[in-house]
Amino acid sequence: MSLKNNCVMNIWGFLKKFFFAVCLFIGMSGVSAWAQEDEYDPASDPTIPRRYEDPDGFVFYRAHINHFTQATDENGKIIIPASRGYRYCKYMPKSKKIRASVYENKNGVTITYYGVFNTDGTEIIPRERLYTKLLFVSSSKRFSVKKGEYSGVCDSLGREMISPDMHYIDCKPHQEKYYYVTDGEHSGVIDYNTGKVLIPLDRGYTYTRYNPAYNYIQVKRGDLIGACLEDGTELIPPEWFGCVFNSARGKFMVKSSPDKLWEEYKF
Repeated sequence: MSLKNNCVMNIWGFLKKFFFAVCLFIGMSGVSAWAQEDEYDPASDPTIPRRYEDPDGFVFYRAHINHFTQATDENGKIIIPASRGYRYCKYMPKSKKIRASVYENKNGVTITYYGVFNTDGTEIIPRERLYTKLLFVSSSKRFSVKKGEYSGVCDSLGREMISPDMHYIDCKPHQEKYYYVTDGEHSGVIDYNTGKVLIPLDRGYTYTRYNPAYNYIQVKRGDLIGACLEDGTELIPPEWFGCVFNSARGKFMVKSSPDKLWEEYKF
């Protein structure tokens, strides 16, 4: 065999092995992706229960009955009945819970709604809440949810701490003490543990931040600064160009304009 033919055969052999490896990788990736994501496996019969096992040891079986998902545990107990109308479900190892989803078409747009189940089959977040996004936040052990563009929060038991119906576009936790909320224009504060609104948006504050050193909430309305107590009670109206707590005096100091001297705030 000539040197030229030998080179051609070697190249062809390499290409065949490379093509096989690529196909194998794609095939394995497809199986893995289907096992993790909420979608049908086109290579199998979705009506036949399929086993899923997470590295943490949780095992469940998923099948589709009349196009709806039904999930069972290892003993055959139904965790998610097909009668609930969910289309897919997925185990979330960080939360130790199962997220289920269903979709509908509105004016040519597909909208997905989510629910959450404990592994014993208790539905802690029903799809009827119409959450269009649902993520588990490991740092807070809570669920970040959305209904359209509006944000909310549920605790690990599924209780709604902040409803998206309050029309906040963002909810940011702070030191497991507060949530800072905003509608994009105004800022408010919600108690982290109770969900109670401490500073409502209708006060018109444009900025709210807790000062842990002196246990008060600094607030602003535009460029003007004020202060609130920890429970949200307004202590100093935001009417000042400067407002700080002087620890040496144990008093709040304010200034009425940039060129004025600091003076003690008189309650």
